[in-house]
Amino acid sequence: MRRILFIAVLALISGAMVAQDEVAYMRDGLSAVRAEDHERAIEALTKAIAVDPGEARAWLYRGLSRDATGDRVGAMHDLDRAVALAPGDANILLRRGELAITNSAFDKAMDDLQHVIDLDPDNPIALHARFDIGQAYVAQGRYEEAFAVYNALVARSPNDAKALCDRGITLGHLDRNEEAVADLGRAIDLDPELVMAYTSRAIALIALGRKAEACPDLQKAYDMGDPSVAELLVIYCF
Repeated sequence: MRRILFIAVLALISGAMVAQDEVAYMRDGLSAVRAEDHERAIEALTKAIAVDPGEARAWLYRGLSRDATGDRVGAMHDLDRAVALAPGDANILLRRGELAITNSAFDKAMDDLQHVIDLDPDNPIALHARFDIGQAYVAQGRYEEAFAVYNALVARSPNDAKALCDRGITLGHLDRNEEAVADLGRAIDLDPELVMAYTSRAIALIALGRKAEACPDLQKAYDMGDPSVAELLVIYCF
């Protein structure tokens, strides 16, 4: 009887030590993710997965770190595993949807992002998913559909600077440049730190032949860290 009890105690101690190891590996992995030390994060999270292959968060964050290092195939493998373990987790679905957009796997992205919305349409993660769906349409050149998404977002939140900015950018793609300038100007009024709004408004103004008005926006965007406008500055403003 004593031997049986001794073995049971050893099993409990061993189980507790394994659990402690998993917690330590997860803690180290998440700390490395926050520090953007993705190689270290992958190493720690791989150890956490070895201890408990059923921990969806370990697969999720290892996948995100793999993506950050350029390993998109490995990242998608990990996120697929995370979804399999936690199919109702909106954050995991959102992340996999975003990675699918990066990989131009648009059908897969749309399925995941729509699933996020269906889980809880009023959740902030669902709002994020709607923006991502618009991004997916833009990436495919489906600007009318992107406009419909962003137009609905503006209708929901008329003072959402990002929604106005994204709608303005899409209007520019549709050659509706007067409307684009209006949306982007409103976005800048609401959030003067939106670099893309300055760049996009400048492009719309140039398309309208209003080059002199575009130059301050181009300079502002360049000063705020957008090097893509350097050539436009040289062509139109110097």
